[in-house]
Amino acid sequence: MALKIAGITRYSVIAERSFAATRGLDENTARKVVWRPERLAHREQLFRAIALPSLDALARYEHFRHFILISEDFPQPFKRALEAMATSRAWLQIVEVGPQGDFSSVNANIANFVGEAKAFVFRLDDDDALAPAAYLDAVLSNAGCREGTVLSADEGYMIRPAWNGVSLVKERIPFNSAGLGVYSHGPKVISIHDLGNQNKIGAKGHPVIHISGRLWLRSKHESSDTMMKSWKRWRYFPVSKASLERCLRDNFPGLDVGSVIDAIVTPVG
Repeated sequence: MALKIAGITRYSVIAERSFAATRGLDENTARKVVWRPERLAHREQLFRAIALPSLDALARYEHFRHFILISEDFPQPFKRALEAMATSRAWLQIVEVGPQGDFSSVNANIANFVGEAKAFVFRLDDDDALAPAAYLDAVLSNAGCREGTVLSADEGYMIRPAWNGVSLVKERIPFNSAGLGVYSHGPKVISIHDLGNQNKIGAKGHPVIHISGRLWLRSKHESSDTMMKSWKRWRYFPVSKASLERCLRDNFPGLDVGSVIDAIVTPVG
């Protein structure tokens, strides 16, 4: 039976521990932070330019589904925009999280998709991309591992605003969230979010496969969750547009260099 592959993207969900920027805040205050129209417009721009094209490429694998988690009361018109994306993509499904819900709200949808098959469930933030061909090859080639094994794509690229452009640098981040996934078997499928904070997975005794190759594009920008002084654009030298275009073409086909640059450097009011 073919391996079922399921991805999860948390899309501005208002839930406990969703964002570093809202920890300790009540839900109403958190909404004011996360659901500012300017921020939501930027997140949609990032998702369309970076995450969605790589998922479109992954969806060429027949046994693939991707689930986007949003809060039940996610604001319009941004909810309608996501629904339109899902309508034109049979592999893309929106899952609404209720007021008392959390990321486990998607587990029933994943279990229904997987059935009795072996499964791999991974996560991807709405502003990150995966190298679809190389990532899929890594997932499928390790499908014979034992239950509960975590797959960590440790190497990738970081793109962020730079002086007069964007910076692109190679990074190595074990247990990086982009593409981090876990193997299990239906009907008791394990979600990667069931394992808790990705930075603590290595200390919990799970079997882990660390795969090589630059398999992700991670972004930092003005609407990133945890802003740091070191992200200020004057600290980074820009990559040439030709070099960025070559990197995207070779590793992340489907990502348009102009759209990616615009999404990364867009100021958020």
